[in-house]
Amino acid sequence: EPTLRIWEWAAPAVVIGRFQSLEHEVDARAARDGGFHIVRRCTGGGAMFIEPGNTITYSLYAPLEFVHGISIEDSYRLCDHWLVEALDGLGLDVRFSGLNDIATQYGKLGGAAQRRFAPRDGGPGAVLHHVTLAYDIDALKMSRVLRTSREKMSDKAVKSAVKRVDPMRSQTGMSRDAVVGALLAAARRVTI
Repeated sequence: EPTLRIWEWAAPAVVIGRFQSLEHEVDARAARDGGFHIVRRCTGGGAMFIEPGNTITYSLYAPLEFVHGISIEDSYRLCDHWLVEALDGLGLDVRFSGLNDIATQYGKLGGAAQRRFAPRDGGPGAVLHHVTLAYDIDALKMSRVLRTSREKMSDKAVKSAVKRVDPMRSQTGMSRDAVVGALLAAARRVTI
């Protein structure tokens, strides 16, 4: 069955996408010195800077049939449609930015990653879609740990990664628990 799971982080982490170069994305020494675990996930997408309590992360699992016949770009929008509506309900002017970013007029709130798994052993196959949202963030620490290339910033409306991310806390004034509660309530209203 389709499943949405909002989950917590036990420790600081830098999570890089399946196809990313650790050397180009992360200052591994700064990450380790800062107590961050470095992890590679099975999906694509960009590097995520995680501090427990400062992010909201969810995974959506659905049968492959859910995204059958639609493009990867459209499947991101399909999987995150409920999220955009939920954040709109919190008074945020939310939009998709590029393939997998979720942003407001103030900056990036988060990013998504996805992977499709072909049917095996008679099973239906699946799509795994997950999103990490910045609830609050230590932008200076993030800038020491993540390497943000000029190329990555060239298509953005800001000059630095520190200014690129604008966390939910500053945009809503809500507690993290209240935001998570609102997201769960919105998810319960959606049928897949």
